[in-house]
Amino acid sequence: MLKFQNMIVVLGFALLLSGCAGCSSVPEPAFLADAPIGNKEYREANKMKHKIISEESAGSGWNYLGYYFNKNSFVPAINRSYIAYAMQNFNWCWSFDHENYQAYWGAGVVRGVQATFIDDPLLTEKYLKQSADFMLMAMKHNVPANQVNNLNLDLANAYNGLGAFYLQSSKKELDVYRGANAFYAQSSKKELADAYFASAREILLDVIKKEPENGRAFFLLAATSFYQGKYAEAKQLAEQSQSKHYKVPDDFLKDIANKIAGSAQSRK
Repeated sequence: MLKFQNMIVVLGFALLLSGCAGCSSVPEPAFLADAPIGNKEYREANKMKHKIISEESAGSGWNYLGYYFNKNSFVPAINRSYIAYAMQNFNWCWSFDHENYQAYWGAGVVRGVQATFIDDPLLTEKYLKQSADFMLMAMKHNVPANQVNNLNLDLANAYNGLGAFYLQSSKKELDVYRGANAFYAQSSKKELADAYFASAREILLDVIKKEPENGRAFFLLAATSFYQGKYAEAKQLAEQSQSKHYKVPDDFLKDIANKIAGSAQSRK
């Protein structure tokens, strides 16, 4: 199963990116509207063959996501096309076996990526919520024991993305409006952000308890702490992640260092 090592950078910091080129070409998740291929009798008669096709389609979907995250092309449009191909394959995965957890999980990852393509706050919010919702759906479809923690890491990552979105939204509203309503909206979105960060932290601490050598879990927890303004804690967790041979993005380390330096300067 593909591990999306730097996905938090996509879901969190890259929410600042704008532009919708390519997002409209990504297919909708089939399980939201379509029906599985064939009637029940047909599916039962071809069950083994369909499961094989479903697994192969899921594998292709993960591969295309890997191409995107590894930026296998220097052309942005081509990189974004990988997202469309990924969703298409996860749709085939679901059509041939609607009990395949990977269809929902993969669609959740794709939705999270799509959220970085757009500058419409309502659509960004919708996609980020769906990213988490689809992963929760995956958990209801017999996830193998050796994949549960990986799925939980992606779910925590999605919660971090939602928390970052609401945190950023609350700050924007305060900058644009200064009335009582704006302060109320800011407060309510800050509470949403705090709730999602709390959920992410709970999941990540549980994964770390079960897999104390999981570097990605420490990295994602460092991101949670960073968003919550706990910069010293974020630095410590990032260092723990590196000690477990996880490649923490340089930009993230620089952001932590800048925040710590800024806090020290403000105290002078």
